[in-house]
Amino acid sequence: MNTNKKRRAFLQGVGVVSAAVSVPSTAAVMLQAVADRVQRAEFPTPDFESFSGQTVKIKLSDDSFVDAVIEEVQELSFQSKIHFRPAHVRSCAKIVRFKLGNVKSIKNDVYGISHPSLGELDLLLAAVPNSEGVYGLEAILN
Repeated sequence: MNTNKKRRAFLQGVGVVSAAVSVPSTAAVMLQAVADRVQRAEFPTPDFESFSGQTVKIKLSDDSFVDAVIEEVQELSFQSKIHFRPAHVRSCAKIVRFKLGNVKSIKNDVYGISHPSLGELDLLLAAVPNSEGVYGLEAILN
């Protein structure tokens, strides 16, 4: 009889501890979901599609500027099996390709982009060749 009481007390204690641990983590998940929605509302993905063919200025690492044309905007859909992805991470991304003028060396880096309608933003751009082997800069927005 005494063993059953100890076992019951132990199981009740485990239940109380489990509830105490799960409540803060549930609250954290709910707060993160709210933060994700706020982030999506405050920082929407720029609409590069409507500016296709227009020129932007890209600030290079030596503080000089080069003109680049928004050459291509593509949708990239992907499947994810991760169940706890942040809500602000979308299930599809946009690939934006910038065609550069006369730039001899290009490296993957964070570049400042400026456009009269888009404003100024910093993007991580990667040097990627197109189908003809000409290098440009690409950004993946998600």
